Amino acid sequence: MTQATGSDATKASAPADLRGMFQLFSTLDIEKTLHDFFGNVEWESATSYQIYQIFLNRLPDSTSSLRNIRSLSKLEQAISFFCSPEFQTRLIELVLTAYPEKRRLFHLHVPKSAGVDLREILVKLYPFVHYNHTQRDSTSPLALAAHLKMFSDIASRSDSILVSGHMPLIWYLKRGLIRYSDYAFSVLRHPKDSIISLVNYYLRRIDEDPKCLWPDTKSYADYLGVKEFSLAMSHCEKLEIAEAMFRNKSMMQANLLTHMLGCGTADTAIELVTLSNTEIIPLHSYASWLKLQWGIESNSQRNKTFHVITATDISKDTEDYINDYVSEDVKLFDILSGAIERRGRGSIFGHELLESL
Repeated sequence: MTQATGSDATKASAPADLRGMFQLFSTLDIEKTLHDFFGNVEWESATSYQIYQIFLNRLPDSTSSLRNIRSLSKLEQAISFFCSPEFQTRLIELVLTAYPEKRRLFHLHVPKSAGVDLREILVKLYPFVHYNHTQRDSTSPLALAAHLKMFSDIASRSDSILVSGHMPLIWYLKRGLIRYSDYAFSVLRHPKDSIISLVNYYLRRIDEDPKCLWPDTKSYADYLGVKEFSLAMSHCEKLEIAEAMFRNKSMMQANLLTHMLGCGTADTAIELVTLSNTEIIPLHSYASWLKLQWGIESNSQRNKTFHVITATDISKDTEDYINDYVSEDVKLFDILSGAIERRGRGSIFGHELLESL
C-alpha cells in the first residue's frame, strides 16, 4: 500500500476498493482502538462516494443518507461504515466479492451433525468467514476487526476461502455466491437423532449454568418461562424439561434439515442440492470422507453432546409429535441415504443425485 505525502506521510493511503479495505486489516494493531487504527489512514483524499464503495461496494442509496454521512469527517465516515449493521450483515458477500479469484468452500452446517468438529479442522487450513461474524450479538466491531486481520493474513497465502455457519443453501444461491468452480458440502445425520442431540445440548448447557447467567441459557429460561433451573436436577426433572423443549417452537424448527438445504420440503431440498452440486455426507461416513477429501485423520468429536436423555426416555405423545415435526426431513434423509447406498460409496454430489433419482 502506498504512503501518503506531506503532513500525513506516516499514514497509509486510503484503500481504493473493497479488496484494499480488507487488506488494510493486515496492518491492524489489535492493542489499539478502532479509532487509532483507522486514524492511521489518510481518508481526507477519499470522497464520500468512494468510502461507500470501499466498505459497502455500492453507491449511496439516497441523497439524505449522503448528506448525513457527509456531515461527518472522513475518518468518522470510515469508522461509521465499518461499524454499520449493513457492513457486518453483508460481510460474507463482501468478502467473497473482494476475492473473486479464490475458490469458495461452503460448509452448510446442519446443527448437531459434526459441524463444529469439521469447522475447527478446516479453519486451520483456510481463511474463513462464519455466520457469527455477521451478527453483532456474537461479534463486536473490535472482535470483527481482529478476525479480519487474521483473515487478511491467511488469505494472502491461500487459494480458497471457507464460509461456514447455520446458513441455508438458498441464502447463497439467491445471492449468486456459489459458482461452478466452488464446492458446497454438508454432513447429515438422521433428523430424529439430531433433534434429540440438540435437546441434550440444551440440557448440558443448563447443567453448566443453572442460574442462566449466559446469553444462551438465559434464552432457554425465557423460552420456557422460568428464571433459572435447579442446581441438581433429577433425571425425571430433566426429562420434563426436555419434553417441554421438544414442543417449544422458539427452541425447535420443524424440518430444519429441509430448511437448511431447501425451502422446507424434501423436493425443494433435492432440487437445490442438485442445482448447486452440493456434496452430501452421512454422519457414519464422516471420518472416511474427512480422510479422502481433506487428507485428515481425526477421531475428535468437538461439541459432542453426551446423552442426558435417549429416544427410549421420550413419551409416546412426544415421539409422535417429533415424527410429525421432522416428517419432511426424514423423507429427504431416506431419499439421500438410498441414493448414496445405490452409488456404492460414502457420499453423493448433486449431479450424481440427479442421475440416481
